[in-house]
Amino acid sequence: MAEPLCWGSGANFNAAFCLKYGPGGFPPGHFDWETTVFRSSMPAHDIVLFEMIGRQSPADGKAYIKALYDLSERSQPALLIMRVKGMTEQDHETRKQAAAWFKQNRDRLTVFAKGVIRVEQDHHHGGGHLHDHAEKVENSNFARMLPFPMKHARTLDSAFEMAKNWPPELGG
Repeated sequence: MAEPLCWGSGANFNAAFCLKYGPGGFPPGHFDWETTVFRSSMPAHDIVLFEMIGRQSPADGKAYIKALYDLSERSQPALLIMRVKGMTEQDHETRKQAAAWFKQNRDRLTVFAKGVIRVEQDHHHGGGHLHDHAEKVENSNFARMLPFPMKHARTLDSAFEMAKNWPPELGG
């Protein structure tokens, strides 16, 4: 039997479960930040930080989807900083749920978000070639679908520095 969902409808939706355990649908003690590689935090009133480190487990996928729904409940827009490190593959179900969330919230993104900064260090591919992620991130199909800027930073510190002067100048 699938675990009940608290952010949707259908066969797995269980209102009593959601009332008992809250919108995340995680019983107390069931979810442990120490064993996951997805974390969500709010380092400032207008900044939400998602950290994805390494391969994402099913628990990480659930935490990610919960964090997306928490983000969409904001009444003031925040800058989303996404720190990515390593191969951050997500399972099919997580990708499907994230796509459904985006479809559901696309027309109201500017209500709760004002931009995205993806933090990913450049890395070497051998032969002295340094892989720079900025162009790939800022010109991606995903970035083009957003109603606000999506930028790249090489370090978390540089992302927070960039956040001080958000939104970025056009062409910058």
